[in-house]
Amino acid sequence: MSVHQTRDHFLGKYRAIVDNPQVGADLTSCYWRPGNGSLFLDLVRQLTGKPLAADAWVARLQLPTEGLLDKEKQEYEAAVKAGPKFKPGQEVDLGMRVRLVHGDELISDSETDGGFQGACAKFKAWVRQQYFSGN
Repeated sequence: MSVHQTRDHFLGKYRAIVDNPQVGADLTSCYWRPGNGSLFLDLVRQLTGKPLAADAWVARLQLPTEGLLDKEKQEYEAAVKAGPKFKPGQEVDLGMRVRLVHGDELISDSETDGGFQGACAKFKAWVRQQYFSGN
């Protein structure tokens, strides 16, 4: 329920969610930063301005299937037409250190492996070695 309520809040406030830095800023300040220090229901109210309710979820469930599929197809096609925010191979600055781990094993680290792209390439090679090498 909270996912649908949060999504409706952002769509009403910003009209777009994907690649919108304000969404991340709001989630950080209202949901992630308080973390377990606040009650879940209080977090939802703080972000959306409303108590947790089933309204957004129920509204979605009541949409006719064909209309919903058409709407989602239009949104998907618009996103494909817009293209990716970052081109393949383009370095992405997330403004943070990313460590990819498997249990206690450090697989890659953006700080020591050439940035985010380097860490991803090293992780990709690790996955291929672990699961697709035939060993």
